[in-house]
Amino acid sequence: MKILKLILVVTLVYFVISCKSRTKLQIPNKLINKEEVQNLLKKNKDYCIVYFFNGGCSFCFATIMYVEKSFPGLGRVYIYSGKDTMMTNHNLKQLKLKNVKPIYDKDYLFLKENVDLLPDHIFLIDSSLTVLESGKQLDNKLKRKISKRTKQH
Repeated sequence: MKILKLILVVTLVYFVISCKSRTKLQIPNKLINKEEVQNLLKKNKDYCIVYFFNGGCSFCFATIMYVEKSFPGLGRVYIYSGKDTMMTNHNLKQLKLKNVKPIYDKDYLFLKENVDLLPDHIFLIDSSLTVLESGKQLDNKLKRKISKRTKQH
């Protein structure tokens, strides 16, 4: 019985440590230069929203529209992957994004570098690329958390 309790405690400690040890978003240099991200953060209150999505996901374009409407004062980085780039580029042009250039990740580098942070797809990061908030989608709960965090500083 004591061995089972010890195994349980060790397992819990391992999960707590492993969950907290990796909170930085990895943005591969092949996609975007880290200096570009730092400049974007400096211009926008040291916060930035990073959204990773599949270019073939129509719901994802609605999320982009929602981010644009909800957080116009924050830096935004949109990274997408997928096979049908022609349709994705068409859909992105229809959004008429301002001050944002979506990044095509043909080799899924962002996914590979951040596999432990996904399945979340949307992240609020600070100037050290630390993930402050994240979620699968930008729901009202996540929107409130991001608003609260960015107003505090």
